[in-house]
Amino acid sequence: PAAQQAALDFASAPAAQPADAAAEDGAVPHAFAHDGRLLGPLGHEFLLLETDRGLVVLDIRNARERILFDQLERAREGHPVPSQGLLPPVTVTLSAPQAQTLSKYLDDIRPMGFDIRPMGGDTFLVESLPAFLSGGEAGAFASDLAAELSRGGTRAGAAYLRELLAATAARRATAPTRVLSRAEAEGLLAALAATRNPFASPRGRATAFLMTRGALARKFGRDG
Repeated sequence: PAAQQAALDFASAPAAQPADAAAEDGAVPHAFAHDGRLLGPLGHEFLLLETDRGLVVLDIRNARERILFDQLERAREGHPVPSQGLLPPVTVTLSAPQAQTLSKYLDDIRPMGFDIRPMGGDTFLVESLPAFLSGGEAGAFASDLAAELSRGGTRAGAAYLRELLAATAARRATAPTRVLSRAEAEGLLAALAATRNPFASPRGRATAFLMTRGALARKFGRDG
């Protein structure tokens, strides 16, 4: 089934820590990769998965941050970044120094899913963003990126730009405002499986939490 395949794909991603160092409950061990079975959503913020060891709670926003960060990092290797067109496009007005700096990098960020076009003066039109960014964040993202580039000074070379763009975009990755469908949840798991570190966001936050069967039993006053 598609859900099982998405979970099995996690086996190819590095674990956040060695399996033999995993706590009784807490960070998800590498064993989770082999037997995660999607149960469904918990509200619009989390997904629940069952494993042979217990129950996994996956944080959707942290997972999206990791997915977006890795997609942007891999853009330099020629991998396409899924993008979404904004209807209508978003107009952003920056300070004069920020506008001047951002203008220098518009061609560099376009392959990463960002289509931002100058409209004259200090005004830009944001026409598309990576798929995991909300159109409502377009103005804030462009402003953040321009400000960070301005502060970067002589460091704003290709490597610095790539790192900065990924980090800025990941901070803007949004949690869904509605419950994900099963197909959307499976797509999220498959995308997370393809990342270099599926168990932590770029900011070091856990994407998933495991409560073992033993820990659950003790919560109800039974021996594990």
